[in-house]
Amino acid sequence: MHARALCLCLAVTLVFADTTVGAQTTGGAPRPLDPLTSTERAVADSVARADARLRPLLAARGAELVQVTFVAGKPRDEKSRDPDAIPIRQAAVQYFLRSANTGVTALVDLATRSVADVARQPGRDVPLGLAEVDRAARLVLADPRVQRLFNGTMPPFRSERSADGPDTSATRVDAIRIVAPKGDPCFERRCVAIFFRVNDRYVNLGRVVVDLLRDSVIMRGGVR
Repeated sequence: MHARALCLCLAVTLVFADTTVGAQTTGGAPRPLDPLTSTERAVADSVARADARLRPLLAARGAELVQVTFVAGKPRDEKSRDPDAIPIRQAAVQYFLRSANTGVTALVDLATRSVADVARQPGRDVPLGLAEVDRAARLVLADPRVQRLFNGTMPPFRSERSADGPDTSATRVDAIRIVAPKGDPCFERRCVAIFFRVNDRYVNLGRVVVDLLRDSVIMRGGVR
C-alpha cells in the first residue's frame, strides 16, 4: 500500500468502538425506549441465528456477530394515531459473512421473538465487530516482526474488548478500518490499521496493517 493511498484511506476511516448499544444498568423491565439489555442482545442474536433465512448463511465459515442495536418500531396497531402509543422494542442484529465478504442484518421483534426482516449489505459497508478487533490484536501481538518494533520490551497489551463500551485503558491496541480507493490492495479486502497506545501515548503509528479476510499482518516501512 503506497503512502498516497494510505492518506486517502485514513481520511474516511470507521472506528471500531461504536459496535453496540450500552447495557441496561437499572433493575426491572426496560422501558420502551431504553437501550437494549445484555439479555435482550443475547435473545436477539439467538432468534436471528434460528431463523430459516439466516441459519444457512450463518453456518458458513467465518460468520461473525458485528453489532446488536436498538430499533424503536411502529406500534402494532398501525392505524393508531395515538402519539403516546408504545413503540415495539426491536433489535437490528448485524453479521459479517467472512467467506463471502458481505453482511446480513436481521430485524428482530423482541416481544414475539421473531425476525421481521432480513437485508444484505456489501462487505465495505459493514463496520468492524469486536470479534474482528480481538482477532486483529491477537495476530499482531503474536507476530515476531511486531514484537521487534518494541525492541523486545512489548508492554502487556490485552487482546479482548468488552461489549459494554470502548476500551479506555492507557495501554491498549486500537484498530481503525481502512476504506481504500480503487487500485489500492485493501480496496477489495477488509483491512485495519493498528495503533499501539502505551501509557496514553500512541507509538509506531501506521506501521502495521491487518487483512482480516486472510488473517495476515502487513508491515509498512520495514522493522527497526
